[in-house]
Amino acid sequence: MHIFIPKKSANSPNPVRLLIKEVEAGQKIDYLKKRKEIAALEEISPASYRQWHDFLKEEFADQLEVMNFEKLQKGQIIHCLLSYIGNAKGKDINLLVKQALEKTRFKFAQVKDFTDYEEIAAKLLKKEELKKFFYTDADIFLEKEIADSRGHIKRLDRLVVGAQETWILDYKSIKVSSESNFEQIKEYIGMVKQIYPKKDVRGYLLYLDDLSLEEISL
Repeated sequence: MHIFIPKKSANSPNPVRLLIKEVEAGQKIDYLKKRKEIAALEEISPASYRQWHDFLKEEFADQLEVMNFEKLQKGQIIHCLLSYIGNAKGKDINLLVKQALEKTRFKFAQVKDFTDYEEIAAKLLKKEELKKFFYTDADIFLEKEIADSRGHIKRLDRLVVGAQETWILDYKSIKVSSESNFEQIKEYIGMVKQIYPKKDVRGYLLYLDDLSLEEISL
């Protein structure tokens, strides 16, 4: 191993050269001879059989996540932004979005331009089929934590509790038909029904890549 110490540091002599003397240690190796010794070794037996498909799934990131990395990151930012927007009824939408955006900036310092996110949030709040979740006389709970009968904690992105109905709105970064997403909402519906047994509980998925809404039934 060789360590090279520059003679100068900026425009001055490098003081490190005064602390470290020139030292040569170790033993030179004849790599040609070494290669002959390796070639003389017995042939190594092949690796034992294994399920390479499962192994590769563990070793490498999910292909869907890699392909949709930008969409996933974008969805996370919009999700965070929505977590700061409560009931918008009778309020200045542009001001609500700007206030939520200021809080979101602290969590995503690596993002320099939030213009797109501001526009998406404003568009979302103006979309007719989504207004019932954001403009209402009902109680709205953001990032609401609830526990099931076994004490497991679940966090609901948005819970709207009205006089007759209760709505669960769960955000997803990309629109993908996923059985696990459906089962998750069904689990939430079951848990909320235990809290509000006399109310009609409905669950929805909001896909943040195209702002589409999907209702999930038990």
